[in-house]
Amino acid sequence: MGSAPQVRLIGDQLRTSLLDAAWLTGTMVEAYLYSDTHFPSNGHFTSVLLPVLLALGETREVSGREALTAYVVGFEVATRLAGAINPSHYRHGWHTTAVAGVLGAAATAGRLLGLTPDQLQHAGGIATSEAAGSRCNFGTDTMPLHSGRAARSGLLSALLAARGFTADPNALETAMGWLELFRGADGIRAEGVLANLGQDFALERPELYFKLYANGAPTHRFIDATLTLRQQGIIPDQIQRLVCRVNPAYVQTLRYAQPTTPQQARVSLQYAVAVALCDGQVGLAQFNASRVQSDDVQTLMQRIELHADASLSATAGSDFTAAPACIQADLHDGRSVTETVEHERGSPQRPPTRQEFEAKFRQCASNVLSAEQTLLAVRYLYQLDTLPDLRRLLDALSLTPSPRGRGDKRGESRKSSVINAIALHKGFIHFDAKTGGFRQLDPTLAQGRGHGGEVGSYRVTVGREIFRVQALGR
Repeated sequence: MGSAPQVRLIGDQLRTSLLDAAWLTGTMVEAYLYSDTHFPSNGHFTSVLLPVLLALGETREVSGREALTAYVVGFEVATRLAGAINPSHYRHGWHTTAVAGVLGAAATAGRLLGLTPDQLQHAGGIATSEAAGSRCNFGTDTMPLHSGRAARSGLLSALLAARGFTADPNALETAMGWLELFRGADGIRAEGVLANLGQDFALERPELYFKLYANGAPTHRFIDATLTLRQQGIIPDQIQRLVCRVNPAYVQTLRYAQPTTPQQARVSLQYAVAVALCDGQVGLAQFNASRVQSDDVQTLMQRIELHADASLSATAGSDFTAAPACIQADLHDGRSVTETVEHERGSPQRPPTRQEFEAKFRQCASNVLSAEQTLLAVRYLYQLDTLPDLRRLLDALSLTPSPRGRGDKRGESRKSSVINAIALHKGFIHFDAKTGGFRQLDPTLAQGRGHGGEVGSYRVTVGREIFRVQALGR
């Protein structure tokens, strides 16, 4: 495993060790609570699995298709195990993202490392002893650390198993094992863990929610309801009080009625509603200390009430976390306006558009990546299933040159190089691994199949350099 700085971090110039890269990336991905959510497991498993893919993808040749397959494996393991112990596990205070995610991360890593079935069992046993995460830390810096630690621990479990390290091979189901330790008061529903394994996949069911707001998922329906009130012309000065009726299960998560830090604000229903009504949006800009502590939202939060209402049933086909949002706005002029939202934007019932996906990505990348890098990364992500090497994605997401040096067979030589570029109407954008920068290639110098931005093979002359370009599309 080692501690050599061999892995680049996305959005940074730092290189670090394999395990530290998984840890830091997982923490970073979850820091804004902006990653997708799986219901009914209440898990943000991409924040645990993606760091494993990026770390291992830097140190070995992993194609986009192999990375996607490993992701599906880890996601399926995590969601099936979470389904055996939820919802009581989550209600009891465990953070499912970390507790089940660490086993998903071990499975993802095991797939990429080519572990044998016996080795995978030992990896699961090691990961069982690494599983942890308390929801009492929601609203603190430790909350995203859960994802980083789960990613690191899952990767470590697979790496140790690959080297012959042992654990109880039956640690998931044995006495004192994972299922018994993390079950809730309702017991274990183990029958679903193996049911239709390899035939029925969580990612094929309408259970994955893509966040369009940069905070805790339980607030998103209320944000939509608040934005509807705002569109009707209701402004903060008109509000005498806002009553948010929520399923009692939400109360544990939405812990802060008057938050003062961005971390607390991300798990505060009062803040989400207040800033949505004040600003008309709930993005990254709404979660800095100055905005959280500003007088307008702090004042409005004092007029927002959270009422637990057991009569709010879950939306059909989902569990308690999918209970509809109901907001009643009592105005100073005596009027009372009520809005109810059953499915938030980003849900399977109201899926994001391609434009919304790209806008979110650019919002996250704008402070660290150039416009060229952002464009390149977007195209690589859209074509991930055909990407021959995951390191190309890291080339676009990192701020430091690839560790592949001159003379490395995987590097790009000077003459007649085969490179990858984004084909544009005005040229090609190509990442130069030797310099760590981007360059514009003139399409008028291109010869070969396709032209002016089409997908295809090109011979491009730039000065005294000759490149063979495989264009990836507009």
